[in-house]
Amino acid sequence: MTENLHPALVFFFSLNETMQSLLLGSLIVIGTLLIALLPARAAKKFPVMHLALALGLVLAFLLPQKITRNLETRYGHHFVVTSTLQQSPVLATLFAEHPDAAASFQQYAQEAITQGLTREALSSQIAAEVSHIISKYTETYMPFATDEAVYENLKFSAETLTKLKENPVLCLIYTDNMMREKELAMLKEALGDDILTRAQSFKYAIIESGLANTAKEKKKPMALETLLEKLKAGYAKSGFSMAELAALDGSGNFSAAESCNAQAHFLTVLSAMSPEDAAHIFRSIVEMSSLATPPEIPAAQPDAAPAVPETSAAETAPVQEDAAPAPKTPAE
Repeated sequence: MTENLHPALVFFFSLNETMQSLLLGSLIVIGTLLIALLPARAAKKFPVMHLALALGLVLAFLLPQKITRNLETRYGHHFVVTSTLQQSPVLATLFAEHPDAAASFQQYAQEAITQGLTREALSSQIAAEVSHIISKYTETYMPFATDEAVYENLKFSAETLTKLKENPVLCLIYTDNMMREKELAMLKEALGDDILTRAQSFKYAIIESGLANTAKEKKKPMALETLLEKLKAGYAKSGFSMAELAALDGSGNFSAAESCNAQAHFLTVLSAMSPEDAAHIFRSIVEMSSLATPPEIPAAQPDAAPAVPETSAAETAPVQEDAAPAPKTPAE
């Protein structure tokens, strides 16, 4: 995809804008003086070299930006893709398995460059696109990934969402994988510049282990009764209410804060389990939620009340527990 990019161009694009202009300006001045050598020898009395130097300086001031722009438009996307893959070897492996994704990313980089963005803006836009690609293929390869890789990602996500409770809107944007340039800047401001790198490292682990295990058979979803028992025990141990499961997908009449808390608490409950149970439950819920008709979770039935001699109906009426809502697909 990027094999034909000349090393000289790689070096040029690796320079900052000031150094690019100085390099091109120097080459223009030197080139102008070299061209002027022959006429200078023929017209010894005429100040050809002085004029050539003046012309070279003028051109060195006018041309570098135009030359740089033309080079970026023609070859810049190759450099963007090359440098991105150098920073993310797993992404290179992913693109080798999915040529369509590689072509789409290269096209995206080319379109971004033609917009004439500053380097900072272009870098942010490319980072947002890489984040989107990684999130998409994390879901694709999660069924094949190791339990440990899935568990570590869930654990990191639980810690991240807990920190984002004070900013529930950003919390939901993060869980819905809707991070673009603006949202990434907000996330870095809230949690530090390295948050994206750390988050992607866990997703890369899922993709990497998934790519290595695509031949294995996917584990069957956990039985619904077993899943509910483990969740009930986990929520009780963590001190959270299972009623929050209804707010996992952000639908219904729930505020951003309620939905964020539900996501954070759910992942916290899973991260307190064993890697095998946490990964199995998470995968099972994802698979159940993808069904055309997800299985309904029955209302919790109260224990039978012991016989009490001649008491009023109000006294003998059993207290109904809240029904456990069907789990929706949580954020990773």
